[in-house]
Amino acid sequence: MKKINFTVEDTSTFNVLNPMTGEDICDDSGLACSITIYGIMTENYDVAKNKILNRRINRPGKKNSIEKELRDGIELMVANIKSLNNFGHIQINGIDVTMENIKDVLSNPSAKWFKDQIDTAIGDDRAFLSQGLQKPMKD
Repeated sequence: MKKINFTVEDTSTFNVLNPMTGEDICDDSGLACSITIYGIMTENYDVAKNKILNRRINRPGKKNSIEKELRDGIELMVANIKSLNNFGHIQINGIDVTMENIKDVLSNPSAKWFKDQIDTAIGDDRAFLSQGLQKPMKD
């Protein structure tokens, strides 16, 4: 019998792509801009999600709006970005891409393409799994 073991990695790194060409976006020295993220199967993701859900529960009598839902989604995304790599002097819609500014970058409707890439990467289970096959067990 073969046993398949999957190990869940805490983080994964992906290159940011130009939405028009599909090519890597690079810094001034030619290094690809990448983002290291936590995925939906990690404790970091669960802690951030639970913080948002607890805040919602503790708002008795207040309705959620689409705007609050969008803000919560961005907050969850920001909480699951471990690092921005090789962004140097890269700006998106006039805002420097830094950990300090990432919430502002993601909140800009013109940066939807950037937000979508991060959201897709966070939800891509395969990027966080490594697989090992064990030899058949002898009876």
